[in-house]
Amino acid sequence: MMDGLGNGQRALWTFLFYTLVGPFIGAMLIALVGPLAGLAGFFPETAARGVGGFLSATAWTAMFAYVWAAPAAALAAIGLLPFVFRNGAFGWIAAAVAGVIAFAIIAVLFTLPEARLVPYLAFLAGVVSILCRWVLVRFGVLLT
Repeated sequence: MMDGLGNGQRALWTFLFYTLVGPFIGAMLIALVGPLAGLAGFFPETAARGVGGFLSATAWTAMFAYVWAAPAAALAAIGLLPFVFRNGAFGWIAAAVAGVIAFAIIAVLFTLPEARLVPYLAFLAGVVSILCRWVLVRFGVLLT
């Protein structure tokens, strides 16, 4: 779709997509996975409030994830920019590693209200980074 892009333009689009759309994808996945996590017993205190309380807690968690994911997404994008500047592309493993490491750095710098969810959220950060890369490849921003 985007023929004739230079690597600098690819890097700009990659950074913008990761920082603006990546947190949205993460929040949507949290909103979808949140009820399943509640059924698995991760949030017994919100499940005790009934369906309405649980759904409002899921919505709050998704909004919190959107705001909280922005620094991690920016770090992941910054970590991937050297690959984009050099090659115009990066692999899915590099995307996953960048997402997980960026999330780990942010998790160390800031505290999560639910520390027991850090491994699951780190995995989710890697999945979101892979999804962002996939969309950028499909749009023709990144080379394959």
